[in-house]
Amino acid sequence: KLMPAPARTKGSDADMDLPLDPLVAPGLARTNTTDTDISQRDPAWLKSRGDKFYMMRDWASADSAYTLVLNQFGDKIIGQAIDCVVAVYSNRAACKLHTSNFAGAASDCGHALGIISKARCVTEFPRSEAQLKRTRQRLLVRRGSAFAYAGVFHRATADLHAAMLLAEGSEPSVVSDRQMLSADLKLIEQRQLEGKTLLDRADALLAAEQPQAAHEGEVRGSREPLLHISKLYTQALELLPNNVGALANRAACSLWVGEALDCIADCKAGITELDQEETREEEDIAQRKGMFEPPPNSPEVQQLINDVKALAPKLRFELLRRRSAAHTALGQLPEAARELKAALALRPGEPAVCMALDDIARRAAVAGIDLDPLPPSLPAYEGEVEVEGEEDEVEDEDEGEADKDAVTSEVVDVNGNEVEAAAGGVTSGKRSSRPAVGTRTAEQLKADADEAFKANRLQRAVTLYSKALQADAAAEWLVGASVGGLVFRCQCLANRAACQLKLRLFVECVDDASAALTALGASSQDASTLRLKLLARRGMALCQLQRYPEAHKDYAEAVTLDPDNLQLQHDLQMISAHVSSSS
Repeated sequence: KLMPAPARTKGSDADMDLPLDPLVAPGLARTNTTDTDISQRDPAWLKSRGDKFYMMRDWASADSAYTLVLNQFGDKIIGQAIDCVVAVYSNRAACKLHTSNFAGAASDCGHALGIISKARCVTEFPRSEAQLKRTRQRLLVRRGSAFAYAGVFHRATADLHAAMLLAEGSEPSVVSDRQMLSADLKLIEQRQLEGKTLLDRADALLAAEQPQAAHEGEVRGSREPLLHISKLYTQALELLPNNVGALANRAACSLWVGEALDCIADCKAGITELDQEETREEEDIAQRKGMFEPPPNSPEVQQLINDVKALAPKLRFELLRRRSAAHTALGQLPEAARELKAALALRPGEPAVCMALDDIARRAAVAGIDLDPLPPSLPAYEGEVEVEGEEDEVEDEDEGEADKDAVTSEVVDVNGNEVEAAAGGVTSGKRSSRPAVGTRTAEQLKADADEAFKANRLQRAVTLYSKALQADAAAEWLVGASVGGLVFRCQCLANRAACQLKLRLFVECVDDASAALTALGASSQDASTLRLKLLARRGMALCQLQRYPEAHKDYAEAVTLDPDNLQLQHDLQMISAHVSSSS
């Protein structure tokens, strides 16, 4: 007995072996424990009940009885009960296999394997190593079977291979075990091959029919071919249940033909499988850190697991985007924004996701729908710092005193066209012309870049600003230090950062703004407006990269430079709230 046995008297009702109603014991969880016989709270007695229900093939009652045993221990297991708990997990997994609860069966076996990898039962008569090995082998076979039925073939292959490694010896029973395990592995391999053939065929047809990305949600071909491709994926999923790639591509087909609900269902199934795979990986790591770790996987089996692990982030990203597109098609904008926020966490600053978030924000504003919280990639959709006047500007060394509120920010509309709110200038005074380098001076190249910027030729502007910087550096080397202008170069860097922000090249924007800020220095009072713009631009880019603590520092310094700017204060509050919620 694991707990003191209840007092019993000969001839009393307590001596009855089986109750008249076989469901009495499983129903104990819903009764008042103070009114029940103490024997019905004894783990050994409950396990015996579960074993008898199992022999009666009453899987549900046996499952309930085994669950009651585990409830007696909770999260902590006494040393004397380790063998009992492991056996209960193993037996409950067998019940779940019979009731087709494959995920539950795999989970129970995983718990049991985790326990035996960390500790051994503390008892007067400990089990032999051969018995413990047999227990581990049984758990691996049951979990492998559960994975195979659930379509998680890479994990099934790993468990069955590990079970074969434990089947050592020449006894007839051991030889028979190896033969059955080998046959099971061949069946899994054959089923994978058949499913892969269907998947390859479906993928080829899908690539030919719809070469564009699935998340765009546009139907460019006829409906019938897409429905045929979707049926091929369905046939493949019958052979390879929970294959995330097949679920993602079938979701794309459903999205293209307007079946948004089917798309959401497939995306949910795929993401659930990815979550479960992460849990399996964590369990596997925990087992291998124990005192009694399992045998290592063979290189071939480990490669299968690594391949699945490597594809997981990409698959999750695409599933989130497609589910977001489906929610958008159904008019469920808050749900669509939530999915895109999760996708953005996987790929900070991804341009397509940022533009989709801007689209959702625009639609929500038109429909009067509150997005709470707003997508965190931007401080706010009204969070740009407005400039006075209607035309976009860039820093120009010839313009007069700039408006103190002119700090660059930007928003992208639904069609991906940049809607710009650009910078004002910095007072630097007139300067003498530098010597020509090549055919144009640095000032002329910068003027060309300014015109390209105003014409929305952003990539051309980036190239010209780079040439202006090179020409200025070359002229300084040829003529002397007095020719070079620090503020001029910082203006070029600031304008190039503005272009990169609009092009959603956030890392490059941060680099240029950081270089300019370092060159200006904290004590540069004559370029405080330029410094303000650089801080705001770098802060925006850092927000897009989800580096919120760094963005908070930049916005805080910007507010210090311009304490009357209400928009900067609003953005700083939003970033502060996000930093607090994530800490």
